[in-house]
Amino acid sequence: MATKNEFNPKWFDMTGDPLPYAKYIKLLKSGAQSEKTGYLSYLISYVEASGRMPPKQKDLMLKSFKKLSDESKRNIVKNFGETIGPLGILRLQLFGRITDTSFKVQYPKAENLGLYDYMISKDGKKWTRISAKGMTGKTNTVKPKDIVEVFGNVQNVPAGAKFAYSFIKLISEESTNEGSQKALELLKSEYPAEVGKLLPNEFRNKPVTSKVLSETIFEKLSKETNSAFSKELNKLFWTALEQLDVYYIKFGLDRNGIPIFDRVSDLLWVEFEDGTVKKVTDPEDKQPFVYFRGKGREAGVKRAEKPGFQL
Repeated sequence: MATKNEFNPKWFDMTGDPLPYAKYIKLLKSGAQSEKTGYLSYLISYVEASGRMPPKQKDLMLKSFKKLSDESKRNIVKNFGETIGPLGILRLQLFGRITDTSFKVQYPKAENLGLYDYMISKDGKKWTRISAKGMTGKTNTVKPKDIVEVFGNVQNVPAGAKFAYSFIKLISEESTNEGSQKALELLKSEYPAEVGKLLPNEFRNKPVTSKVLSETIFEKLSKETNSAFSKELNKLFWTALEQLDVYYIKFGLDRNGIPIFDRVSDLLWVEFEDGTVKKVTDPEDKQPFVYFRGKGREAGVKRAEKPGFQL
C-alpha cells in the first residue's frame, strides 16, 4: 500500500536548493527504481524521449500500468504529477523551448505554500511559479490568508473585487469558528437577497451561530457562476495569481497509462505525437472557475479548519 506522500518531491529528495536538469533527472530516475512494477521508470523514459519509445518497451510500460492498484494510480496522479511535472513542461514546451543545460527547478522545503508547489527557470535567473494539479479529483484548498497577503491592503485590490477581499480578510484574521459566522453576516449585509434565499427561516432575522451552516451558504452561493459574489471571488483569486506569476499545470494518466500534461487556460491542448510536440487550439481550455468551500467539511461534518478557494 502506498504511503500518504509516496512519490512526491520530498520523497525523491528534491526539496531545497535549485536543481539543474542533470541533477533533477538523476534523482527522478534513481527514486523511481523503488517502484516495484517498473511503471514509473517507463513513464520517465517515455516523457524524457518526448513520447518516442520502442514498441516492446512501450508494451512493457502499458502492462506494468495494468498491474497497479487503483490506489497506486491515484497516488501517482496526486503526488508524482508534481515530481515529473518539470520534465513534462520541458519536453512538451509548455512555456516555449528551453534547453536542458539552462533549465532549473526548485522545490521549496516548506510544504503547503498554498499558491504554488515549485518553480522553474529557463536561465536560472527568472523564476516561474507552478501549481501542480491532478486531472481528476479535488485540488488543494487555497487559504484566504495566501490571497490576502498578495495585495497587502484593500487599496491594491482591483475594482469589482474589494468586497470579496474584505470577506476573506475577515475569515483570515478571525478565529476558525467565529470567522465564518462573522463573514456570513458581512455577506448578508452586502447581498441580502441572494443570501436570504439560502438561509433557513429561523435565521432570516438573527445571526447564524453555526460554522457549518455559514460555510454551506458560502459554497452554494459561490458555486452560482452568475452571482455577483462568485464573480468577485473569481476576479480576486485570478488577479492574485497573475500578480504572483503562478501557472497551473495539470497531470493525468489515460486509461492505458499514457501521461497527460496541460498548462491550464492557455487555450491549447499539447501532446506527444511520434516523438514531436503537437499543439492543438482548445477554446475550452479557459481560466477555471473557483468557488469558496469549507475545507474538510463533507456532508455537514464540522472540522476545525478555515474555508478557502477550490477549483
